[in-house]
Amino acid sequence: MSTKQNIVKRNGKVFVEDPLTDIVIGICFDVFNKIGAGFKEAYYEKCIELSLLEKEIKFVKQLRVPVMFNNIQITTRKLDFLLEDRLILELKVGETSKITAFHQVQEYLKIKKLKLGLIAVFTTRGVKIKRVINL
Repeated sequence: MSTKQNIVKRNGKVFVEDPLTDIVIGICFDVFNKIGAGFKEAYYEKCIELSLLEKEIKFVKQLRVPVMFNNIQITTRKLDFLLEDRLILELKVGETSKITAFHQVQEYLKIKKLKLGLIAVFTTRGVKIKRVINL
C-alpha cells in the first residue's frame, strides 16, 4: 500500500489524496452492510477493528494524545483510530452535529500534526463520510 499523501488542487479546492482513505471508506460501508443500523458506536468500532486486522492495516485504537502548552500537558484527547500513523478515523452514530465532529477531528489533526482525517457517521440510512484536512 502506498504511504504517500498527495496535496492536489482541483477547481480551486485543495484535496489530500491518500489510497488508505478508499480502503477505510470501503471498510465502513462493508461493516454497515453486514450489521446494519441501530448499534452503539462500540459495536461499529469493534467490527472496523476486525476488518483492519484482516486487511493488515496498522492502527492504534482509542489513542490518548496530550494537548500541550509551553511544554506542559494541559489535557488529553482520545482518537477513535489512528491508521498507519497518518490518517485519523473518528466514528459517530446517529444524527450527530457535523460541525462538532468536524472541529473535533480538525483539533486531532492539529495535535498530531497530520493532514487528513475521516468522520464516519453510522445512521439509520447508511454511512456518511466526511473528509477533514489540515494544511
